Amino acid sequence: MGLVKTSDRQQVNTCTTEQPDPMKALDSEFVITRRAAAKSLRLQADSAPLLLKLLEQEPNQLVVEALFDSLLYLYQHTKHKSQIVEQVVTLLPELDAAKRNSAILFLSACPIEMTEHMPKLLASPNTDLQLYALDILRSMNHMDAPKWLAEMLPRELHVNVVISVLERIAECQQPNLLDQVECLCARYQHEPLVVFSAHMAIERLGGACEQP
Repeated sequence: MGLVKTSDRQQVNTCTTEQPDPMKALDSEFVITRRAAAKSLRLQADSAPLLLKLLEQEPNQLVVEALFDSLLYLYQHTKHKSQIVEQVVTLLPELDAAKRNSAILFLSACPIEMTEHMPKLLASPNTDLQLYALDILRSMNHMDAPKWLAEMLPRELHVNVVISVLERIAECQQPNLLDQVECLCARYQHEPLVVFSAHMAIERLGGACEQP
């Protein structure tokens, strides 16, 4: 093997160790480059605002998932957890379905910070926000879930929201909700899907359904 000149060796080392600027890489036309740049942002402690901005703009779901992964890493290693969660909650109505599903998974991993937001989302006049909150609740193991669901039962709700509430109640299996579910079933007796979901919940809670 021939000898390598010092100047040549320095040039080789420079080429092999030089890292691409993540800020420039985020504008790349190549998904794999943008995805790698998104992952690298987790190492920058102050990158949360940038990640949130990029989430709104990024068209590729693989990059979106990398952005959320970095955001979750920052959430786990920062004192500013509440600010990050609040900003993601604010984005929920603006995101498309795929991005919103990723946001819901992210928020379900933040039960402490979501304690403040869940009652507001569940009581929102916006049916979509209520449904998003119930989707978060499905994946989030939270001790206040039965209480939040119980507070929804007496309200006048969209049929889709009622069905989702009943599904969550069936999953959390709190027998003390049985009477309220039975009352709700009577209120929506002319809605077959609600009645079906209520009967499923009643059975899971240990009750007995009257046969028509």
